Amino acid sequence: MSSAGYHASTYAVRRIFACLWRQSACNIACPVLPRLEGKTVLVTGGNGGIGLETVRGLYQRGAHVLLGCRTESKGFEAAELITKSREGKGKSAEKNENVGSITVLGGLDLSNIKMVRES
Repeated sequence: MSSAGYHASTYAVRRIFACLWRQSACNIACPVLPRLEGKTVLVTGGNGGIGLETVRGLYQRGAHVLLGCRTESKGFEAAELITKSREGKGKSAEKNENVGSITVLGGLDLSNIKMVRES
């Protein structure tokens, strides 16, 4: 590829990302997402970061979430955090039929191949 063609394609990619960035900044509200009742989802690393937010979103959409983490106590803390944050908004998990459920799977260490094979 010639250097002129490389620069032109790089410029086009940068313009596309700039347009997407501006568009995402304008569209703050999320689109309506489908409900996930009757679905079971396994989220590894669900006790923090992106995994925690994924569990929160799936739980709010009605899925049964299996929260897999290395330390069981951290998993229970994350599950409690998610359910308490829902109750803090005036929506109790027990009273509201629209939320899912969370089951903590502690001791799940996927970096240990021996443990993976035993499971």
